[in-house]
Amino acid sequence: MGCGSSKSSDEPLLEEFPVADSEKGYPPPKPPANRKEECFDSRDYTNVESNAKKALASPQSTYDSLLGEITRGCTTDLQKLRAVYMWLAAQKIESENYPKITDNSTPRGYMKNIKHKNGSYTAFFTLLCRAAKLPCVIVKGKGKSLNYEVGDKDFTNLNSQWTAVYIDKSWRLVHPLWSFRAVSGFSKGNWTMIEKEGQAVNKKESKSSGHDVTGLNEFYFLTDPDEFIYICRPDKDPWQLLAQPWSMDKYINIPYCHPNFFQFGLKHDKDLKCILKSQKGKCWIDIMHSENVDPTFKYELFYNENESRRQAPTDKRLDKFVAYNNEVDSKGVVIRFPVEGVFKIVFKGFCEFKLECDKIGETVDEFPNNPEFGYGQGTTAKKGGINSASPTNGFIYLARSQRKTFSLNVDDPAKVTTTLKSGDNKIDFSDHVTQDISGNRVNIDVMMPENPDVTDCVLQILVAGNPALNYLLSTDKIVNESKKKADPVRDSLIKATRGTDIDNLQRAINQFESKGLEDKGDLTRAKARLQELIDDQNASRTDEALDRSIRDRLKLATEESDIDELEEAINEFIANRLEDRGDLTDAKQRLLDLYTSALETAIDERNLDRLEYTVERAKNSRVCGSLRHSQVMLDAEETLRQLRRLKKYLVKILAMKQSTVSEISSYKRPKQCVHDVMKATYLLLGEKDKALNRWEHIQSLTRRLGKESLIRRIKQFDVINLRLPVANKSDRLLGLYDQTLVCKNSAGAGTFYNWSRHMVEEVEENDSRRRQRHV
Repeated sequence: MGCGSSKSSDEPLLEEFPVADSEKGYPPPKPPANRKEECFDSRDYTNVESNAKKALASPQSTYDSLLGEITRGCTTDLQKLRAVYMWLAAQKIESENYPKITDNSTPRGYMKNIKHKNGSYTAFFTLLCRAAKLPCVIVKGKGKSLNYEVGDKDFTNLNSQWTAVYIDKSWRLVHPLWSFRAVSGFSKGNWTMIEKEGQAVNKKESKSSGHDVTGLNEFYFLTDPDEFIYICRPDKDPWQLLAQPWSMDKYINIPYCHPNFFQFGLKHDKDLKCILKSQKGKCWIDIMHSENVDPTFKYELFYNENESRRQAPTDKRLDKFVAYNNEVDSKGVVIRFPVEGVFKIVFKGFCEFKLECDKIGETVDEFPNNPEFGYGQGTTAKKGGINSASPTNGFIYLARSQRKTFSLNVDDPAKVTTTLKSGDNKIDFSDHVTQDISGNRVNIDVMMPENPDVTDCVLQILVAGNPALNYLLSTDKIVNESKKKADPVRDSLIKATRGTDIDNLQRAINQFESKGLEDKGDLTRAKARLQELIDDQNASRTDEALDRSIRDRLKLATEESDIDELEEAINEFIANRLEDRGDLTDAKQRLLDLYTSALETAIDERNLDRLEYTVERAKNSRVCGSLRHSQVMLDAEETLRQLRRLKKYLVKILAMKQSTVSEISSYKRPKQCVHDVMKATYLLLGEKDKALNRWEHIQSLTRRLGKESLIRRIKQFDVINLRLPVANKSDRLLGLYDQTLVCKNSAGAGTFYNWSRHMVEEVEENDSRRRQRHV
């Protein structure tokens, strides 16, 4: 924003006017009694705003005289605050001239200082509020402002300041600068846009300082603390105005949400972070919202060449790698990465995420074009007469030739038709779809095509010829298996029951009852907790009662086996700086025991995904320091490494076709090396030594299908069950040959040779570790 006239017209420049952060006698900070929407509606203040904007800050104005004009006719503190806020919003401070203004203690003097960057909107707003007899504190901390990029860890230079104003016995947050001023077009030039709404772009951002924008952003007026904390975190925890303050680590890692995210009432999963690491070459993002709103998500996908340490590839298209799920109460995407590297996805006006892909998945095919209204049961389906659909999620994983039934409740079933086409829209598979009608129920049976060249298909359901509902069917696992089926209303009730906010708990109970959800004990507990909180409030219980409540929660959590609840109880205890009387020590020990048990169970189950999840969770827990070098963590990490190796060894086996195995079984008199390799392989799988001397017996084994097929048995094989003597027998047979010789005689036998060799090595390594432990 320009400064208007030259500096000389404003001579002389003034000294900085000091403004204290706080004043004596102010009430201590604590969470507000209710939310912004419950105490403020801008439509009730139009006359107040109109009168305030007419007030003029003349060279002769003092703070008292100016505030007398600004707040004329105001009868409540909230009216006064609104008048001050809207008056300041209307001022063109930077473009005005201030000749002969020499007193920095006057309103015009301070406005002159703001223009010449010797004062701040925050301090000026504070002076105005105090002149209106409104207690106002300057809060300093960190803010996700101009120089912040999603995923940043270093907040050293990301400083900000805002205010807390005491209104109707509650502290309320106001950020004056961000309310009235912004910068548009700022860019560090680090990103290349590669996709926008499914269209290839490949446009490198230019470095730009942007330009100043004047306006009014109402989000920063009386902002609710649980939303404000996403953007700004005070240096002093009490000024978060939260019952359970956030750590700096949580603030850094939470999703980067813009004001519109909260103004639309959007929610995200509590485990969602601003940096998402790919799982098998994919990332998932799910955002929940009320059925009463239907935000339109427009996305842009970027690539960072510097952080990826490689240029964006020019030999392949980088668009159509985002699929969009659009349900009546949620929006979601799955990103299938075409290349390894660092990406960013921006949902315009709502939120941003940094995406890190260290390894692409088995499939890097482009997604089909996203339908106009996305996949899943959204508002378009309801408008088309589809009252309900199962499933509601539009992403479906199906193996080739696998069948799935989609069930609809429709106003007029006779008008329902379907199409099934390949992702590139070139092949029509509609003959793979059948329909059955019973009353208002339409059951649609779909078989995934066997065509090995087809990864994705689009099932489109039409009503009276108009598209109403789409499903993306894929042989690639596009469904987020690690995510539990969300029940946000029940989850909100449970979370509110654990807290101390009466209004939040009452809202959660009302929402639960309005949805008609089944009471599984959680509603009963919530109502009991609500009554308990009301009784405590009516009895004017002291802070000692809150301490006791926190200690009781910690004690109860310590006695139970819920890791999430125990971790939250410990965090609450520490955040309130309670003295450890042994209860915190006991809780941490219990948490350590629970994580140890969870790791041991995951090790025994030997499920790679489950073990990866448990290890990652343990490493980020409150007891990560104690677990990091523990024997159970060492065992878990070693088991992880082994399971990853086994998965790697299995790849070529799973890629084999049954015809390759059949070819081996067709040999009437195989070379000795082929016989010995197959004997070694079946020894590892548990077959008897003597019987395997006969090639006819091996032939009969290789001809088995289904659960007894050779490839299926190897897929289900776990080296942990293999004993050293058996491995030694297999090793002696394999040691007679090298892989080149075996492959020369039979490529299939060469693959089994390689797998068997690795299994023997794993057994020997397991035995070595066991002996070392007993030394």
